Amino acid sequence: MQSHRNSPTDPFVAEDVEHSTPPSTALVLFAHGSPDPRWREPFIRLHEALETEAGPGRVWLAYMEFARPTLLDVVKCLRGRGIHKVRLLPLFMASGGHVAADIPRQAAEALEVYRDMTIQILPAVGEHPLLTEALHAIAREALTRRTLAVAAGN
Repeated sequence: MQSHRNSPTDPFVAEDVEHSTPPSTALVLFAHGSPDPRWREPFIRLHEALETEAGPGRVWLAYMEFARPTLLDVVKCLRGRGIHKVRLLPLFMASGGHVAADIPRQAAEALEVYRDMTIQILPAVGEHPLLTEALHAIAREALTRRTLAVAAGN
């Protein structure tokens, strides 16, 4: 397993992960949410894969609206487990209204209830250079593969 140190210049660099001690910080994957369970499936798969990699209790999944658990639900659970530091990763493409206003508001509401907690809001995943590269590769493939256009009925 690869281990990284926090970098003040790169908020996407993760903390060291130790499986032998209880986590002091949890990563919360924070998605928009939808009442449609099919919409949640990719986020659940991501959460499960990361939890397998990092160990139980280190990675959590929460939704802004339309689904549970909410951020408040997760913060309550984390606090009950003795975890007081949260790194919140918005699974959003850009820092629009939700990332700029709604996520900080929900984090502040959670901190009003659980004053001994800290929540570090990371940049939206869509702003990460690795995701930009992946999207570029997918778009490039879409331009060069005729089967994608045929499958879509074009």
